[in-house]
Amino acid sequence: MVEEILADPEFAGLKELVIGDWGSAWDEECQPIIDGIVEHADLFSHIERLFIGDMDYESCEVSWIMQGDYRYDLFCRTYAEKLMDLLGDLAFREVFTSDAIYKMEVAEGAMLDFLLDLFMNAVVGYDDGTREMDSLSRRMVALISSNYKRAYRCQAEGKGEAERLYLRLLLATDYICGMTDSYAKRLYQELKAIL
Repeated sequence: MVEEILADPEFAGLKELVIGDWGSAWDEECQPIIDGIVEHADLFSHIERLFIGDMDYESCEVSWIMQGDYRYDLFCRTYAEKLMDLLGDLAFREVFTSDAIYKMEVAEGAMLDFLLDLFMNAVVGYDDGTREMDSLSRRMVALISSNYKRAYRCQAEGKGEAERLYLRLLLATDYICGMTDSYAKRLYQELKAIL
């Protein structure tokens, strides 16, 4: 794909680059794209904004996308590398160590703990013929996106109970990890009856 991008006659005039579905995003990672961009970093130096993975949930759930691994900062080997290092150091020393940030991080942790507790307890009895789900658990599982549940059913087919339990726990964590911050906060407030 990188060769196709570089061969495009309009590439030199671009300031931003958005890469959507690279084929079977749930089956094939984007690592070759990342490696190709790094390999040709000098040819991509005019790109100010890069986004990989622009696809809607109909194409691929966020948790299904095979991610690549770029072990360096995105500004590595660019003109902005030193500036970004200085800004990062400043932010770490002066911004991320403030009481307001600490309070926000503790609050976010409490929200995620609450959601994980509720959804983990709910999915334990889901798709388990030996357990009866209580009404709260049924309601919690009903909140999970049908796409996640469909993926679970595909993965769980023909598996033993221990592996299905693992996949149910993964179902809950995938669902919560796929939430945006604002959705997780709103769901937390709704479930805690915080108006």
